Amino acid sequence: MKKYLLTSLLAISSLITLAQNSKSKSEKISFSTHETNTAQSLNASFPIERAERVYAAFVGALGTAKQSSAKGSSWAADNYTASVTSTGFTANLDKEKASIKQIAMFKQLTASLHQALGQPKPPKTPTH
Repeated sequence: MKKYLLTSLLAISSLITLAQNSKSKSEKISFSTHETNTAQSLNASFPIERAERVYAAFVGALGTAKQSSAKGSSWAADNYTASVTSTGFTANLDKEKASIKQIAMFKQLTASLHQALGQPKPPKTPTH
């Protein structure tokens, strides 16, 4: 009887330990946008598993990166800069220098990034 109880107790404690170790890690995603009449900026941090989708969103909007390395990729033009690493990105647009088409491209990039990160769509900016 003692062996049976001891074996049962050992089995239960092993199962509890296994269950605690197999919990899935929560994904911590931070995504912020800031837009004024003269500029727009995007910043995010995300788990490495999202990096490929994020990079694809940037390539889809901005084309091939101007610089790439093991640490990340970057794009630069007269009116915008963007950089992507395996766990985050930052992008800035100077609306005073940007064309209407480039401003629309950045808005599309924002929507694509929200989708790539599994975030809700950004709210529509009220028009006056």
